[in-house]
Amino acid sequence: MSDREESPITAEESSDGALKEAAQCYCKGPRELGTIELQCMSCLKWHHLKCLNITESDTGPTIPFMNSYAFHCKVCSPTKCEGFLKKPATFVQMLQSTFANLLHFQQDKENDKTSEKDKDKDSKSDVPVFSKDKEIIPFIEKNWEALTLASRKTKSTWHATVTKTLGQNPTIFYSHLSVDGTRTMYGMLDTDVCNVCPNYEAAKQQGASSGSGNNANTKQSKNLKRKAGSVGLGGNNGGSGAANGGSSDSKRSRTDANSTGMKIQLPFHGHPADHPFNKDEWCYEFAEKDPYAEKEDDDEYDASKLIPPYSYRKAMSSMVYLSMSDRAPQLKLANNRLTVSGEKGYCLIKASHSMYKDCYYFEATIDAMPDNSACRIGWAQQFANNQAPLGYDSFGYSYRSRKGTRFHKSLGNSYGQGYTQGDTVGAMIQLPASQLFLPECFKDKPLIKFKNFLYYERKRDSKQQESQLKVQPSSKISFFKNGQFQGVAFSDIYSGNYYPAVSLFKNCTVTFNFGPSFTCMPSPETSNYLPFSERAISEMNEQQISDLLYLIENDRVAVQIND
Repeated sequence: MSDREESPITAEESSDGALKEAAQCYCKGPRELGTIELQCMSCLKWHHLKCLNITESDTGPTIPFMNSYAFHCKVCSPTKCEGFLKKPATFVQMLQSTFANLLHFQQDKENDKTSEKDKDKDSKSDVPVFSKDKEIIPFIEKNWEALTLASRKTKSTWHATVTKTLGQNPTIFYSHLSVDGTRTMYGMLDTDVCNVCPNYEAAKQQGASSGSGNNANTKQSKNLKRKAGSVGLGGNNGGSGAANGGSSDSKRSRTDANSTGMKIQLPFHGHPADHPFNKDEWCYEFAEKDPYAEKEDDDEYDASKLIPPYSYRKAMSSMVYLSMSDRAPQLKLANNRLTVSGEKGYCLIKASHSMYKDCYYFEATIDAMPDNSACRIGWAQQFANNQAPLGYDSFGYSYRSRKGTRFHKSLGNSYGQGYTQGDTVGAMIQLPASQLFLPECFKDKPLIKFKNFLYYERKRDSKQQESQLKVQPSSKISFFKNGQFQGVAFSDIYSGNYYPAVSLFKNCTVTFNFGPSFTCMPSPETSNYLPFSERAISEMNEQQISDLLYLIENDRVAVQIND
């Protein structure tokens, strides 16, 4: 049937029939339609989610017949670990999954009732059809998060997009008037739900081409593309900005600055000017080649497979700056990455490095504070909301310019003197922990490609982290105005990694100084501190230890034997 051959949902050809009945999963069992199953990108076998080490907490919301992801079973994965990447779905893909579920529901209903009265078929064909307003739209609304990574729409204008998609794809979908002629009914031409699967064949063809693919996923990818990634056991899934992966060796050699010896000029601070921003639960870390990792085999990792993320590492700067990605995009960061300006409502930015023990100090000078503007300076953990004032949630502590109020968990209390344009505010934190804490290793996280550079992508659950917060006795945060001690603002704060941070309201401008020399030295009674600039090298060393331990544990170290 020509329509079926043209449908992009069929990733397998004449061998499908045998493959459906053949052993699929690790358990050697057949497919279980109506349950969550994942198809391997390499062997094309279907695996039951219940048989995998990947759980629904790793994949996020799921439904049967979802088709916008990339999965490698542990037999085919280059890391010998199951890898799962959830991808953004086009409306075509969302509708294919929707129709597959509606068809399966209808088939179950027919099997149970053995009756034809519930079957709504076109009088001219045997294609089951469904009501857009009563069945298709309600199903998408109910399962939005499982169907796509896009944010749930607050307005119903997307209903028109569904209608447009159904009408513009006659080789995939079918429509006709209902029996009473009052509404249009829709169906999917290929009613075999076994054929609803990821479009792996198109991804491989795109990778083998010169980059001129014209499938729907390519149009949606824009600048953010899947380049590599694998989820380790219990790891985080990728997702928020991904599109089809795969590119030819020639294309990779032209565009991927991270994976070749090609030099692309970076700013003096070593971070690309164009980059993805941390948003909601998704965050990104700039990746660079790891010289200590086992080199990838170009023959083994061709365009149809994932480049192993263990061959890269989180890029660390030898100096402390304000973060390029862990900030609200509304904020304007100067080229020196030390001066930041606000716009409109409160927005937050964190530094590039963090601390978890000892006593550290930094200062920030108020360069401009027009009328009705304000700022909050202090310390924040990585889960602090970038679209809120510092001290809004449990992950931040701040000292506000207006009236010198201190904030934590949105509770304000009188504290010290207010500050304004020209003042320098110092922030000191003391955490008495003595044990070495190794930072998170990103080598089992998926890689994405953005503007010719690679970034680790990970999902973080702030609610879960908030429930695990514990008070650290004898810890405290203090502030200084022009070197004058304002007193202890917070005592017995939560333990964790803290970043210097500031949130700005309207057009306020602040410049950070992480040391080692300061404009306003703290009062003599608080001289037992370290400049925060020292965290640049110490955190880089800690990150390298964490990465090396991963390579050793997974036998991925590039060993050189010298006589």
